Amino acid sequence: MFPAGLKRALPSRAQVSRWTVYALFAGLFITFPTAVVTAPAANAAACSADENRFVAMNLALFQNQPSGENTGKWQNPFFIELGKSIGINSTTFESCVNDGKYVDWTTNVASASAKADVNSTPTVLINGKPLDRNTQYGDPANFKAALEAAGVK
Repeated sequence: MFPAGLKRALPSRAQVSRWTVYALFAGLFITFPTAVVTAPAANAAACSADENRFVAMNLALFQNQPSGENTGKWQNPFFIELGKSIGINSTTFESCVNDGKYVDWTTNVASASAKADVNSTPTVLINGKPLDRNTQYGDPANFKAALEAAGVK
């Protein structure tokens, strides 16, 4: 099941004229999809998208990372409180987090990403080829040149 809030963020083909770029922040906390912490965190992020608060939740998750691995901090009650701190007060969000509504989805995204050799954030592919993150990501001119070289105008 694809989070409705993320689906709304994707442009329709009618919204773009010459080329289409789809950006999806699905791999936020999915580096190790079976980990005790990352799948629930990704689930909470996806649940926040249903509340139109994905960007705020993404930022809150990054700002509230545990100091180490498997600290026990990132559990469903924490995600629900974090959601409240960014204005998500619905029982729908709480149920989504507690029920793990998007855990299977996050695991599927992680598996598909691994098969496509997408193993870090960000990863940008143009015509199936990754941009060089050392030279083409951080410099806007190099990024634009890489897009133009691939035929993106």
